[in-house]
Formats: sequence, structure tokens, C-alpha cells
Amino acid sequence: MNMVNNNFIIINNENTLIKNILYNEYVILLDYTNYKNEIYKSYKNNSKRIYKQFLNDFPRAKYHINNVNETNIYLFIDYFEFLIHQYKLDYSEFLMLCTQAVMGAPLEKLYSIINNVTRKQIDTGNSKELYIGEPKKNKKMLFNFIVEKNELYININKILRVFYINKIGKDITLYNININIIIPYLSKENIIITYKILKNK
Repeated sequence: MNMVNNNFIIINNENTLIKNILYNEYVILLDYTNYKNEIYKSYKNNSKRIYKQFLNDFPRAKYHINNVNETNIYLFIDYFEFLIHQYKLDYSEFLMLCTQAVMGAPLEKLYSIINNVTRKQIDTGNSKELYIGEPKKNKKMLFNFIVEKNELYININKILRVFYINKIGKDITLYNININIIIPYLSKENIIITYKILKNK
């Protein structure tokens, strides 16, 4: 990956941070196979567990197909089951990428960012820990499936907040973070995760 821009600090290896200083963005690339295998392990390699979790997650999140909201879980299942089988791929593998388990690795990387980078820039008083949680006004996780001729992109968006606990035990929001994950499902190329620091409104 080659970028020429003075606003970037770039290391061209997987699992390394690309920092866009100008826009308060951090980008990381993850190997598709490693990412997928870690999620699969969390389900103990069990397709029934994956399907059950998808059923639980569908009402909790928003699912779009080519930017159009799909609220009927059975239409969603039928559409993608047919599509995935056309490419002779594992439907369970696809379905597990439609669950909230996709946030495992991004959250792990985010903890590293806020503790190793952000913490040095912010005075939290006597606080010893920074925490990640849902925003005060909770927003649903968004899955947007972009279907193209030779590719299927799974674009995932989630907003979280970074906060600390003050001396009297009250949680204080420092800022929100917009997490965007792009998974090139058919090509299995590197997964792109972008963290954008938002102003605390």
C-alpha cells in the first residue's frame, strides 16, 4: 500500500497503524484469513452457533443491501445464501461476518490506540483507565453489503465513545470514535479498519 502525503505516518505491514494527523484518523490493515479464523474460533467452529447469533443480532443492528435498508431477515438470508453458493463459498463463513463478533479485533486494536496514543494527548486528572462503551445516545451498528460484479464488500460502521471515571465516580466522555470496517469478501484481500475521532457534542 503506497501513500504519498505528509499528513500520514505510514508503515506498510499488516497490523501496523497508519495515522492521518490532519483528520484525526487511524487506519489499520488486517489479514482476511487471520481475522476470519479468530471469529470462527469464538464460535467454536460451530455453524449452528453462528446462525443463532445472527438471528439474535439482526434486530439489534441495521442491514443494508447496496445502501437500501432490509428489515426482513428471511429475504436477507435467501438473497445471500443464493449469492454465496453461486461462488461456491462457505455460507456460514459469510454469515458470521454479519454478526457483532466482527468487532472483536477492531476493539482490541482500538484499546491499543487509546492507551498508547490518545492517552498521552489528554489529561484525565487522576484517572488511571480509559474505557470504551456505547454512546449516551445509542446508535445501531450498520452493515452495508455492496454487491458488485466480481466483489462483495461488507462495510460495517459503529460509533463508540471513549470515557473515564472521575473522582466522584461519574463517567466523563472524552470523545466519540467512528469505526468503519471494509471487508472484501470475495477477493479475501486485506480488511481495512478506520478509526475517526469525533468531537464530543
